[in-house]
Amino acid sequence: MAPVLDATLGGAASNSYVDLAFADAYAANTQWDAEWLAFSVDQRTAALITATSWLETLGWSGDKCTPATQRLSWPRSGVTCQGLAAACTFIPYEVQTCQVELAFQFAKNPNLMLGSTGTSTVGEVKRQKLDVLEIEYYESGGGVINAGTKLTDQVPWLIPWLGCWVGGNAGQIRLYRN
Repeated sequence: MAPVLDATLGGAASNSYVDLAFADAYAANTQWDAEWLAFSVDQRTAALITATSWLETLGWSGDKCTPATQRLSWPRSGVTCQGLAAACTFIPYEVQTCQVELAFQFAKNPNLMLGSTGTSTVGEVKRQKLDVLEIEYYESGGGVINAGTKLTDQVPWLIPWLGCWVGGNAGQIRLYRN
């Protein structure tokens, strides 16, 4: 069955922040336009839906406009980013274009988020120390570390692209001195 894209703003069944026409128009101004359009409509649609699903894993600033009925995280209110106040009438351009850029990555590599296949005994960061710059890691038990569990591990440009629309200290390092 062909994927069905629903980009209804604040919709109860929405699965995308942008429609295919927006994605194709955005791609028309990129170096990868021909490569994007070479994918079938179904492939581009599925990539947009996948990109949205992964963007939903981020901690966004502000609040959903209608949390009881709104399926996706956007539109939002209660946040201002670089002088632009979020409103329930739009999704920020950075979020929309980031979705298309991410969809292009998924179209090229549908397995993008399967993660690392390497093994390591080092886990996530347990403790960081600024003075004398120490980092201590949790032990992972010698198993496989799946680097793909976090979207930002696979696409590090994501947080800088989205900027202050992403909340929860994502992509920020806070330094404290005792």
